[in-house]
Amino acid sequence: MNISIVNRTNCLIIVSLIIFNTMYSQWTQSTYISAFGVPTTTNFYTCVPDGRGWVAVGGDNGVIINSTSTGIGLDNTNCIPTRTIAFIDNLNGVGYSNDNMTSTSNGGDSWNHLVNIEVGGSGINDVEFVSQTGYACGNSGGIRKYISTGSYPTWLDWTVQTSGVSVNLSAIDVVSTTQAYIVGINGTLLRTMDGTNWTSLSSGTTTNLKDISFKDATHGIALGESGTILMTTNGGDNWTILPHYSILNFNSVKYLSNGSIWIVGQNGLILKSLDDGNSWGSQVSGTTANLNSICVLNGTGYIAGDAATFLYSSANGGTITPVTAISTGISELESSFVSVYPNPSSGIFHVQNGTTNLAQNCRIDVYNMLGDKVLEQINNTEINLSNYGKGQYTLRIQDDLHVFFQRVILE
Repeated sequence: MNISIVNRTNCLIIVSLIIFNTMYSQWTQSTYISAFGVPTTTNFYTCVPDGRGWVAVGGDNGVIINSTSTGIGLDNTNCIPTRTIAFIDNLNGVGYSNDNMTSTSNGGDSWNHLVNIEVGGSGINDVEFVSQTGYACGNSGGIRKYISTGSYPTWLDWTVQTSGVSVNLSAIDVVSTTQAYIVGINGTLLRTMDGTNWTSLSSGTTTNLKDISFKDATHGIALGESGTILMTTNGGDNWTILPHYSILNFNSVKYLSNGSIWIVGQNGLILKSLDDGNSWGSQVSGTTANLNSICVLNGTGYIAGDAATFLYSSANGGTITPVTAISTGISELESSFVSVYPNPSSGIFHVQNGTTNLAQNCRIDVYNMLGDKVLEQINNTEINLSNYGKGQYTLRIQDDLHVFFQRVILE
């Protein structure tokens, strides 16, 4: 892409809240998007290498853009968002949205829509291939496996696998033809080590998980809503919940073989670690749009997000500004230890002790979806949001010993 890179180092981050300023953006919005006439109301949900050293981006209304193409692929008969794209080789790839599939045989320059009966029934949320083997995951615990049986893919060689769960599955990471991992809602973590049988892993959280990425067969990271990050160093046998570096939702992660990790999420959030997750820093995206997917190709990062956002940086996003954990030296407990009721509510919420008692000096901070703190109070477990706008809020509940996070809905 012939686009200049803006690379500034003087970005600012404070605990729990990232301040965005386009002046200091370390990422550049691709001019392909406006050149193709993509409406700014279009949300992009996925970006992946297309097999030829370029990037394919998928989004609303069946939009698929390939970075080498001079045109734009629009599926006007489908008009269903392209949620995931994967390439099995340099030329052949597929894109899914629920039970609808589109495929390409020329590296992404053109796409053909069809309804894939073989994978229908549960909906597909993510798909990934290694060599000629692929796995897909979807709603209601749906898992499919693909092994190509011909000289070129027909996309009919999918077989149903048993997940052992009935919840919606969000994302998959395929390490090898036999080793793969899946995450889903309510902290669901699944693994196969033989390419056939799937087992549930203990994640230690009930938070909805959105993405997972492994740098090798043993080191992996999973993430999800409300700033949740999990890491494993033994192939998923055990997971460590990291301290919260943000209260915003994380959507996508990429764990590179050199130990670098990129995370993108809500409200233009970009976090990066250079040391296998031991420390973290922020980068300025230059946008407040939700960022939904990140991929890395030959040292260049690409990010797809809402509002026709497609960012890239050939300088690894520039420098990073260190981020301090929201609470240091205080144990962070899952939200199941406290209950907030009624939820949803028309204005008044009550915080009640769970199996662990709240100590004295209880403080409650309330954040809106943009990460702005809208309310704080001490030693008062009744929260009144009657004068605030309807929507979702995050409660950060802290006493002398613990920190809890809870999401509430104001109707």
